[in-house]
Amino acid sequence: INGGTVTDADVTYASGNITGGIMGGFGISGAVSDNHVTVTNATIGGIYPTVYGGHSTSNNVTGNTVTIASDNNDLDVCGGHTASGNAGGTGEGEGNTVTITGGNMGSVYGGYSGSGEVKNNKVYISGGAYGGAAVYGGYGGDTGEVSGNAVEVSGENTYINNIIYGGYSENGNAGGTGDGNTVIISGGKVGGSGYGGYAQLDATGNKVNISGTATTVTGGVYGGQAKTGRADYNQVIISGGTIEFLNIYSSL
Repeated sequence: INGGTVTDADVTYASGNITGGIMGGFGISGAVSDNHVTVTNATIGGIYPTVYGGHSTSNNVTGNTVTIASDNNDLDVCGGHTASGNAGGTGEGEGNTVTITGGNMGSVYGGYSGSGEVKNNKVYISGGAYGGAAVYGGYGGDTGEVSGNAVEVSGENTYINNIIYGGYSENGNAGGTGDGNTVIISGGKVGGSGYGGYAQLDATGNKVNISGTATTVTGGVYGGQAKTGRADYNQVIISGGTIEFLNIYSSL
């Protein structure tokens, strides 16, 4: 839709084979909010298999969700995706959410914006294998603030062979006082590193929390990393699990 708001769509695939991409809501200049995609016992294939809860080319995406509970291969998933609007927000229910309980995944984003703010988006993973690309609670492609995003990993059979970012900012800040990004790992195996927040500029108030007897992390663990700015008030909390790589930094 070019203009107006795209909202309250519910898309469910409970069986069959789908080729290509699925979007709960799609807008060009309008906002896209509160759309939901659920895939259970269906397979999504093709050259670039993707699932978006909501996509807007130039406006905000809020409150969109994707739930995956099926066996797929190299599937890219994003709760809310926008080229130039904001992904998520500070109001109740404005964050976009991805929940995955099984399958083989590629890239996973709770919320993605090419140039806007990315706030309070979530990814919940409790099963499956992830080897193709990274997992992001929130991803900002430019200078917009990336804050309040989270990735939670659980389940003893979950395997993520890449990096996990609670929040990632390509050219801006990740986190803020009282509003940092978070990675929580309470089960499964992570073959890459975990970053609460990663930023080109400042990384502030981000956190990684690792627990559970069935948890293994073989990469580095970083509460927050700032490429050119300051890394302040970030945390790494380890109360269980096995860390096989000795690079552990609250701030870097």
